[in-house]
Amino acid sequence: MRRPLITSLHHAARGFFLVLRTERNIRIHAVCACVAILLAFFLQFSAIEIAIVVMVSALVITGELFNAALERYSDIIKPRVSGYVEQVKDIMAAGVLVLAGMALFVGILLYVPKMIDNFLNRM
Repeated sequence: MRRPLITSLHHAARGFFLVLRTERNIRIHAVCACVAILLAFFLQFSAIEIAIVVMVSALVITGELFNAALERYSDIIKPRVSGYVEQVKDIMAAGVLVLAGMALFVGILLYVPKMIDNFLNRM
């Protein structure tokens, strides 16, 4: 039996806010994403550039959500007794680090030219 869409959305929101409340890194990424999106509007990015910023931000936050879910699952399956659990958690953290590094690289490509142009036009 399928559950109603509103129920699915409720569960998704509950999971998102649970992770937001309990995981420091996702709060950092969420603040960075909000700042990046607001700055993109302030610097008058094109619609495509704003879409890129939003997609890259969503990728990093999604990576953190998967990381949090898999960490909790790992704790249920084999709580910190096995060295493999620690390795799995390290690998998941590395995946988020790669996403965050990619977001930084994309940010440099998009923001630096706009900021330089904005600075030079004000002189």
